[in-house]
Amino acid sequence: MTESDFCASITASWRSICQLELESTFSNPTSVRINKEFRDVCLSPESTYLDVYYTGIRLSVYNFMLIDYSYFQFNYDKNNQLRYVFFPNPHIGGQLDKCIKAAEFHEYRDANAISEDEFTQKMGELKSNYTIPMIRYENSPREYSQFYHPCSHLHIGFHSSNRWAVRRIFTPHAFVLLILKHYYSERWFFNKHVADIEFLNRFEKELVAEKKKCQKLDSNFFSDNEDLTFYWG
Repeated sequence: MTESDFCASITASWRSICQLELESTFSNPTSVRINKEFRDVCLSPESTYLDVYYTGIRLSVYNFMLIDYSYFQFNYDKNNQLRYVFFPNPHIGGQLDKCIKAAEFHEYRDANAISEDEFTQKMGELKSNYTIPMIRYENSPREYSQFYHPCSHLHIGFHSSNRWAVRRIFTPHAFVLLILKHYYSERWFFNKHVADIEFLNRFEKELVAEKKKCQKLDSNFFSDNEDLTFYWG
């Protein structure tokens, strides 16, 4: 995948989000540059998910944000070094009816009616709801080690050592579509867009088409032995 393909896939992701009426802010159509402060918070063993989530919002290190204030982050480096992250809102947990109250707090903060600390406190009053996990996808040829460190893999939740092997290289659009299908299923399956007879709806058809764009790893980065065990195909 070239960098141009990568950026085009981010833009295509935003179109799908808009079609599902989940859009809030499109901030960056290219690879996000991760600054030192955000990286330090992510790597600190003392950081909680709340620390990471709010630091990302405060520093705007995301490509786009959804209406529930969950956000996506995409990173591209040469030789297909890829990192995509879905940061769910830790207070809403997929319940879009809570978005109105959260939106008020964000508007107050953006208008400087409340401070950053007051904003964090008010969001915290919504109570934490971790029903949706943070999802991170990585493709890292440099770190590939048979069984121990799959080249292409998913991290599910805030525990960073779990790596779920993937046989393909996800595009940003494929990653976003999978998140939308599984964590915004009400919008996905009951959207007003015309249904597709063969694939139930247009989004399932779009996901099938996007899978074809996800390059399959060869034996240099996915061994014959690994093919005998479980993985995302």
